[in-house]
Amino acid sequence: MRADRLSLRLPAISKTVTRGLFLAAVCFAADFFQFRNFGPLKDDWSFVGPIIWDTQDSLFQKVLAQANTFERRPLRFVESIMLWTAYKGAGFTGIFFTLWAALSANAILLYVLLRRRWPEPLALMGALLFLLFPSDATHAWPSYLVARLALGYCFVACLLFAAG
Repeated sequence: MRADRLSLRLPAISKTVTRGLFLAAVCFAADFFQFRNFGPLKDDWSFVGPIIWDTQDSLFQKVLAQANTFERRPLRFVESIMLWTAYKGAGFTGIFFTLWAALSANAILLYVLLRRRWPEPLALMGALLFLLFPSDATHAWPSYLVARLALGYCFVACLLFAAG
């Protein structure tokens, strides 16, 4: 009996994985296809610069300085550690890979959330609209990673709430 219930769930899981991979590919093609030509933009110089280029302070001091800014965002250290680790691992390519992963994960979480209420095509269209919305030009800005993470936390909270 248990094998029957498991086999009924596998097609739904594989469909979600397939849709997730599709959304990640669309995200890469739309926003990160030329990532090797990207560099720091706008606020990145003042936010990301001190995290990755300051060699005098330890990572702990950098994280503490980011968390204790005038904004008082206690979870800002998560973003700082992610950016620092990505830059140390692969330079700006690693940072843009991190941004792609965060944006793709948010689109997949939104798809799963929408799929709970709407039919498959509408849920997929909603996730694609989220990825391809033309007035949001901040997808490839490392200084906006905090917004991507916050939105991901909200999507996870909504999914947990919906699950009961």
